[in-house]
Amino acid sequence: MRITPLYLLASLLLTATLHAQPQKCPADNSTDVPATITGTLEYHPGVYAWYGARPAQPVCGQNVIQLGFDDSTQFRDAHRFVGCTVTVTGNLFQPATGFWSVPLGITDAHLRPVAACKPGQPLPDYSAIPIPASLHRYKVTAAYDPNTETFSAQTTDLASGKPLTPWQTYATDLGNGARDLQRMFCANGFHASDPRDTHNQPDLQANVDPDFPAAIEVAIPETTTVVKLSFTCTRTASPDQ
Repeated sequence: MRITPLYLLASLLLTATLHAQPQKCPADNSTDVPATITGTLEYHPGVYAWYGARPAQPVCGQNVIQLGFDDSTQFRDAHRFVGCTVTVTGNLFQPATGFWSVPLGITDAHLRPVAACKPGQPLPDYSAIPIPASLHRYKVTAAYDPNTETFSAQTTDLASGKPLTPWQTYATDLGNGARDLQRMFCANGFHASDPRDTHNQPDLQANVDPDFPAAIEVAIPETTTVVKLSFTCTRTASPDQ
């Protein structure tokens, strides 16, 4: 078949029209739609750490779309492409819980960076760092700032008095969707006890979480005061001990 210039022009116009179709938007928070979004990848650290794609033009009225990944490995690996232009595929939806930070998100997100992207390093996997078998008890002195939603800690071996590093191997934090409750965790294989205020907050509510013995449950006050407390982590005895 002979391809005429007119046919070729029509084909190019059709292709351009198809590519120019706007992204369909979810009708409400109970629906989602397939999505392909191209934008700059951003990273927002903190207890509610998240990645966002910032397209050149708003999508469904939003300047940034939050990305949800299937597992922690994908989440850490995405950090390699922060600052790059990426194409994101997944399912676009309107989040209905406080675990999401913006009004529009993509679940099951998969990233494809542009060829010009120079990948960096993934986020470290602190849970993969081994804990010495000789460690039986350690102290966590933690701080949570509700203004920036950041968590930090110092961890100390109670037997030797020496600091334990990196502290992220020994202490983690997870907030609830309403952002008024934090769970501060010991490392796997340890249980938490003895929560104490270290910042002159006599009304601070902090207790061992009845559902998670490895965690301290902390009620976050409505004020913006930084919450500071300490607790002890003790190695859980194995059944045959």
